[in-house]
Amino acid sequence: MSVTFFRNRYKYTLLLLMFAVFFYSFSVFAYIMPADQLLDFMIKNFKDIRTVTLMQSTVRTSYGIEESYDEQVWLESPDKYSVKTLDPAVEKNGIFADQLYRQLFTTGSIENMERILLSLGVDLSQVSLTRLNGEIAYLIGSKEPGSPILIIEKKRFLPLVFVYKIPEGLAGDPVTVKFEDYQKKSKNWYPCLITYEKGGNLKEQYTVKTYQKNIPVDSSILTEFPEYELPAVSEEKDFPAVPWGTPSAPDSEEMLDNPDVFEE
Repeated sequence: MSVTFFRNRYKYTLLLLMFAVFFYSFSVFAYIMPADQLLDFMIKNFKDIRTVTLMQSTVRTSYGIEESYDEQVWLESPDKYSVKTLDPAVEKNGIFADQLYRQLFTTGSIENMERILLSLGVDLSQVSLTRLNGEIAYLIGSKEPGSPILIIEKKRFLPLVFVYKIPEGLAGDPVTVKFEDYQKKSKNWYPCLITYEKGGNLKEQYTVKTYQKNIPVDSSILTEFPEYELPAVSEEKDFPAVPWGTPSAPDSEEMLDNPDVFEE
């Protein structure tokens, strides 16, 4: 055999070896954490919160009527809250905004968080990557339009978008809550701009004016968040074993299952 044949064979072998290394690296770094790990990282951002007392400016639009007023909000970990409108002249007619999304910031255990998400329709067996405002984020839940989901920021594991369905009103529109303008408040991250939407008939936007953590709260004014039944069947997927370390997913569009969902 000629020297040229061996040279060509060597080149082909080297090329195949390079492809093998590339695909192995792709499979390792394409690992996406399962929902329980993502939720664990998210909860750690708020693990030392026992109570939250905040003042917020609210802009409410319902059936074309816009109102602006201040509200005071009290939260107590893991499952109590109270909201008081400070302007007695304000009358909230029509649809009311629920407060279920606030549990993302006060629920101190994975078990409770998983129960809340499952009861509000989020499929914890599905986790993928998405983009939000040009940034890569994790999406827990089905990618079908209108499905309940929780989008978590990839860098700091902070909730960005929460879409859910209230079991008492399954025939109604899903709720979409967006969390923006995260700021460090008493050593904890908190979204200073929250937008709540339910269908096309209700939109409320909350801008945090003051925030206090772990100060005493009068328990007599607090109400427990409603607890809903879990789905009858909850399927679980087998996730790949975690490779050495826990490499984060690379910032590559080719690896996003649906890179443009929720792009704004």
